[in-house]
Amino acid sequence: MVVWGGLRPIAARIVFDVVAVIGLSYSTFSLVENDKSTSEADESNGLKKKKKEKKADHTNHWNGLVLVASLVVTVLTAGNFTNRWTLTFPMVPIFILQGLRRIPVLERNRWTRGIICILSGLFILLGIKLSILFPAVELPPVEGPFHVGTVDLHIPVTNKVTMELGGNFTHLPIRILYPTLEKPNPVPYLTPATAIEYCRETMKLGAPDPIQNFGWMLHTWRLTHIQAKEQAQLIPPNGDTTTSSTGSTPKFQKLPVIIYSHGLGGTADIYSCTCAFVSVG
Repeated sequence: MVVWGGLRPIAARIVFDVVAVIGLSYSTFSLVENDKSTSEADESNGLKKKKKEKKADHTNHWNGLVLVASLVVTVLTAGNFTNRWTLTFPMVPIFILQGLRRIPVLERNRWTRGIICILSGLFILLGIKLSILFPAVELPPVEGPFHVGTVDLHIPVTNKVTMELGGNFTHLPIRILYPTLEKPNPVPYLTPATAIEYCRETMKLGAPDPIQNFGWMLHTWRLTHIQAKEQAQLIPPNGDTTTSSTGSTPKFQKLPVIIYSHGLGGTADIYSCTCAFVSVG
């Protein structure tokens, strides 16, 4: 299923999100019984009450375990708490509300129990809606006779260049993408070391004033990868027809070189997909 511009939802992420929603729904709408003390007090019907007490403990155990597991699975599969904030943020009030259900007086009162379930359900629906509005997507696969190799370099620059560019830096980051026969691996779309800072600065640059400081809203990008091979071997030159998974390489003498410079607010990361298509076309 294509979302927009060739982007597709990450299939594994959809599975984990659905599992989390099911777990939250189970924890919200399953029974939480807290009548252990009452069952122990009734000696005249001890056997029957002990069975009820055992059932209550079992319900409490699974209810809380599934709730915690939903959060743990979401955070671990996303990498951290904010990468899938569309679900983890609504989970916070759900945890608080479900914690209140463990208070016997609130759970036994049908009105308070109903209000807690309704509020928890609304937060679950909010998480579903946010996950649809801010989906975790994958970039379209690079199609061509070769795979994509990539190398990141940091070229030292002189003080004169630094002054002309109006910055305060000593090295210029450069990403080289080129054709290769080596099979690609998932490479993070945003460089992990600078991803958080980039998301924060992007929000400041293009978002409305009320949300300019909410850089975590773009952390879903950190789940996206491109298919490339870091430090891969360049395709054999001069007519070597070593076969790849897509067929024989064509004969050529030289490889063309294209220099792409992004505009204001851009980085080599976010234009890697575009340049990857050019590198193997």
